[in-house]
Amino acid sequence: MSITIKAKRPLSEAELLSVEAAMRVSIPEGYRAFLLATDGGRPVEDMFLDRVGVRDFLGASDMAETRSRLRGRLPETLLPIAIDSFGNYICISTAASDSGAIHFWDHELEHLGERAIARLASSFDEFASQLRVPPPVVLAPASVISVEVDPEFLKWAREQERLLDERPTLRWPASDQPTD
Repeated sequence: MSITIKAKRPLSEAELLSVEAAMRVSIPEGYRAFLLATDGGRPVEDMFLDRVGVRDFLGASDMAETRSRLRGRLPETLLPIAIDSFGNYICISTAASDSGAIHFWDHELEHLGERAIARLASSFDEFASQLRVPPPVVLAPASVISVEVDPEFLKWAREQERLLDERPTLRWPASDQPTD
């Protein structure tokens, strides 16, 4: 099964090699191919583990910056490739015995070391194929008493949505696309 990504521009091989050299690591092939197709992006099908959503897949420079910021907290063999809505990271392994496997790192459990990490899939494409559209949130009428939204924030949020809606979409993995 493929997913839909609100895509960013494709990354060139030279740009990707530059980021890999700066990080002193080779990005495993699954995510590497994704970065060359779109330098990150927001998935439409974003839910995994029946409760957690991928907010954004990180582009190469965002991945390098995040890795640098998390140095000493996140194991060196994990590269952050996506963030969820709660500040946790989905990572790809660079360890020889686990290269390309996808892991979830829960920042609230980082004090537990390796127990803050859960393996999600053996590859990026396998992880992407597990993503689903989340079910709609339904609140009982009595659950909402009132809502107030700052008009300037609402204006900003609507502009962000408009910009996101204008992004081109990409199906991943591309091999799932129907051929004419």
